[in-house]
Amino acid sequence: MFVNIKTLCLFILITALSCSSDNKNNRVSIKSISPPAVNSNTQVEITLTGSGFNSDYEVMVNNTTVDSTFISSDQMTVLFPALEAGFHTIKVINSTNTVLAETEIEVKGTSLEFLAAGTPYLPELGEFNPTQIIAADFRGTGLMELAALSPEKAVYLSQNAENIWTEDSSSLNIFPGGEIKALSLDLTENGKADLFLCRNDGFHSSLFGFQNQKLQKIIEFVWGFGCLTPVFADLNLDEKPDLVFWSKHPFETGKWRLNIMIRNPGGSNPFLLPDGLYQHHPDRDNISVWTSDDAIITQGNTSYEQAYSGNTSLKIDYDFSSGTIDDYSFLNLENRSNFSGTPEKLKFQLHGDGSGINLTVRVWDASEERFALDLGPIDWTGWKSLDASAITSWEHYAGNGDGVFDLPVTKVSVQLNPSTESDLQSYAGVIYLDNVELVSSQGETAYIDNFELTASIISSSEKPLKTMVTDLDSDGIVDIITLFANSNQLGLYNIHGLSDASQVGVVQKVITLPPGDFASLCLLDLENDGDPDIFAVNRSGQDRMLMNDGSGHFTDITQLALPVDNHPGQMCQVHDLDNDGFDDIVISSGESLPRLYRNSGELGFYDYTPGLNTPGDYWTSFAVSDTDQDGDLDFIAYVKNIGFQLYVQIEGEAL
Repeated sequence: MFVNIKTLCLFILITALSCSSDNKNNRVSIKSISPPAVNSNTQVEITLTGSGFNSDYEVMVNNTTVDSTFISSDQMTVLFPALEAGFHTIKVINSTNTVLAETEIEVKGTSLEFLAAGTPYLPELGEFNPTQIIAADFRGTGLMELAALSPEKAVYLSQNAENIWTEDSSSLNIFPGGEIKALSLDLTENGKADLFLCRNDGFHSSLFGFQNQKLQKIIEFVWGFGCLTPVFADLNLDEKPDLVFWSKHPFETGKWRLNIMIRNPGGSNPFLLPDGLYQHHPDRDNISVWTSDDAIITQGNTSYEQAYSGNTSLKIDYDFSSGTIDDYSFLNLENRSNFSGTPEKLKFQLHGDGSGINLTVRVWDASEERFALDLGPIDWTGWKSLDASAITSWEHYAGNGDGVFDLPVTKVSVQLNPSTESDLQSYAGVIYLDNVELVSSQGETAYIDNFELTASIISSSEKPLKTMVTDLDSDGIVDIITLFANSNQLGLYNIHGLSDASQVGVVQKVITLPPGDFASLCLLDLENDGDPDIFAVNRSGQDRMLMNDGSGHFTDITQLALPVDNHPGQMCQVHDLDNDGFDDIVISSGESLPRLYRNSGELGFYDYTPGLNTPGDYWTSFAVSDTDQDGDLDFIAYVKNIGFQLYVQIEGEAL
């Protein structure tokens, strides 16, 4: 058969153009679905991410057209119908019902459902809105008891064998002072959970333990500058819990510092500061010593050996055995505080050695006139609180000598001198000074020095919101992760050498989150690969998921891993609620319904919130525990405007 070559070429050209036109539709693709799986029998919105989408395109699920919304050329949202468990087909079609792209989504069928158990399981507590609930076995009986805390109040609820909680008469006695945070662990190693409480303001942090048939305070810590975001972890790998927290910076207004406290294997103080990581007060040159003769010795150094409060005090070594009855020494403390009032009272604690050496105190005014008071011999051993009043009426000399105290206070001095000549050989020993404090006639109070050591290498101008500890980069050294307010930044601190003070150091990295108002963090293992990943809770928009590659480098996989959700969040917890070996996430806020993100096991989560059965319930705080001891986890929540509520997982045997 003869074919004209020109006709053949024209036919090939037309055919090629026609194929090109048809193939244009094939440029549409579906690259991912968020969430990658959904739960059965629940209608939910999903997001298709891909390319080539058009506002004229529609979506079919199992050959049935469903509601969809065109967002952009690479994103469409789909109202996915309630379907039974299994794999279901999703297709993008054009106006002629031509299939442009196709994929599958898994509908999960495993049951996970909670039921509000109601009264009488939890008591009515009246006006009380706890910001944190701790569930722990404080009595060592195997029953989960509750500690509920707000800035104004702390309540202890004990549980009986019938799973009913009652407010215990030994309700927690707490100091006032702003935000309160609680941790539970068996710090006393007696098989019972202890409760650690600390505040962002105020001096006091406390450890409560169950003793003598009640939960009572067993240790009180005095940090001096508050306590934020506490967490316990084994930092120096000695199988003992150490303490990490942030506090207000004592010497830089408007800043916060990171505190590392290593568990003390013995002694009355349970935690110590690691020497190599911490430095002395940056103004430690405010301490000076002057002696009347080179033959006598007086030295002042910060020491862990004794402390009236906190961890350290000023150790004063002295030796007058080669001197005379007329010799004396001054230990001077320059006033670096903001104290500006007329001094009325000098207060301090002194650990005596019983040597009988004489003690005199002096307060210096702006002209260097000294106001002095003889307090007599140090004839006691151990700590003693000293309170010297009416400073402006003390004996005075030097300076302008007019007996009028010229503001401001410039120094406070401690003078040592022999009492009698016959006992010079006995005037050699060690005393300790702590918490030197001035009080003005107007009631103004300021520490001249509390002799605490100071971390000068890790500080922040942004307030810490949440701190967690884990090994992010698989180097065997724990890392400290802190979320900061107003900066969308996570600070990562790799502290090394805590078991060898001469080698201590810190490596710092920063992760910047997308814009948002982030409130908290949770650690989880998204892929069950042993590398901790990070989930960040957003108060005003989409939560974020950061995946760890095992070396401490993170990739934001939010679009792939999380449901699209702009509900406000305040706190999160991670638990394997369905016992499938994968971490699930629960998020709560007093301003919206709690949410449950269930792990698909395939690098993502799907929204399982309907399984919580909490219509209209806003959780201000919650705890997770197997309250009815049936092998699955339940929730104890404080519901806004309602009170305590128990939500029992009904997969197991309900109450």
